[in-house]
Amino acid sequence: MLTLMFIFCMIYVLLGLIMMVSIEVLLIRKGMKAAAKSSVSQRGAAATATPSPQSQPNRKTSRVTAEPPSAQPEKPQLTALTPPERYPNVVEFPGRAKEKATADLYQEIRGKAPAQPAQEKSMLEIIQEIRGKNIAEGIDIASVNSDNSNDAESDDASQYETFAELEQEGDIQEPQAEMTPHDLGEEDAIIEQEHAREEEQESVSAEELLRAGIRYVKQGRLEEGIATLEQAVDAAPNRAETYFNLGIAYTLQERIPQATDAYQRAIELDPNYGKAFFNLGTLYLKQGKIDLAIAKLEQAVELLSDPMKALWNLYEAYRSKELFSKALFTLKQLIEIEPNDASLHNHLGICYVKLGDYTKAISSWKQAIALGAASQLIYYNLGKTYELCGQFPAATEQYHIFLERQGNEPEWEELVDEVQERLKNLGAHSL
Repeated sequence: MLTLMFIFCMIYVLLGLIMMVSIEVLLIRKGMKAAAKSSVSQRGAAATATPSPQSQPNRKTSRVTAEPPSAQPEKPQLTALTPPERYPNVVEFPGRAKEKATADLYQEIRGKAPAQPAQEKSMLEIIQEIRGKNIAEGIDIASVNSDNSNDAESDDASQYETFAELEQEGDIQEPQAEMTPHDLGEEDAIIEQEHAREEEQESVSAEELLRAGIRYVKQGRLEEGIATLEQAVDAAPNRAETYFNLGIAYTLQERIPQATDAYQRAIELDPNYGKAFFNLGTLYLKQGKIDLAIAKLEQAVELLSDPMKALWNLYEAYRSKELFSKALFTLKQLIEIEPNDASLHNHLGICYVKLGDYTKAISSWKQAIALGAASQLIYYNLGKTYELCGQFPAATEQYHIFLERQGNEPEWEELVDEVQERLKNLGAHSL
């Protein structure tokens, strides 16, 4: 009996071993077949990816190809204002000394940021050349900015006193100009390969038209420039920078409705086009459309790498709407960028007065004087503020400084008469 049981056990063991060996053989065969198929597919893919020399001349190429990460333009960081004049009344109009070759142009479109020219013309200079006139540097640019350095403005805090504006930096910053194509980004520029040749021909034509239109505008040939830029729009209707430069040309010709439409179209095509938001907001501000101006300028501040001019125009817009809390906040942003700008501290003092905070207004004006503010109206405003605070000796001192330094300016005659009358009252008060 034991012998039979042993024999049956051995048979079961042998059957188990046979089944295990069979399974391993099947697995090995399947693995070999899969490896063979993978090798064949890799050889086929390699053959497909490498075209023959005979087929290469007929191969279509895309108009723009992706650049390696190192070639992509770095996103600019928020920095302090760098132009030579901190608060020019107009925005500089970038230009080039000479035209670039087509290869260089393609490199710019593909993402290489163009170098900033060493010397730039301001838009004010270009307008002077175009119109053949001498435009005063401190000219009042917009109806919304009717106040200049010697205009008086109502004091909302006291409802009785008026304070003189301090500097001509209240002028609205003019729309920005852009003389090189705006980089739309790789994802917007790459097109399907099967349509590349036709698209490339159209794009090159549109690019040439854009550059020619810009050149005409810089030369003062506005009619030709506008006509050429309109042709560029027809050739490439989905390029934001073409509409942007067309808007600049319309602005120079004072065709404000057309300029507005052009900037709006540029923004539709590129919702992150900070310069277009700035120019459009500035046009609205100059037309007195303050709510629209605020909306666009707030977006410009968010999008521009250097928001200094946008912040200034936004401050002007808030001030026009008597939104002094927001105006104060905007001025503080400006001072964070340019802490040693005396004119900003001047306007900060005015803002504090509007909000009824005379102590901070006095502190701001003292800081402006310490930073070398040139306006003598600071002393007039200081005298009036001290008087409102009941600090009559300090008010008398500031009024005397104003009279000594006002230089017999004809436009200040009324202020001089007012100060002399105030000094008489203060003298009588001290008796």
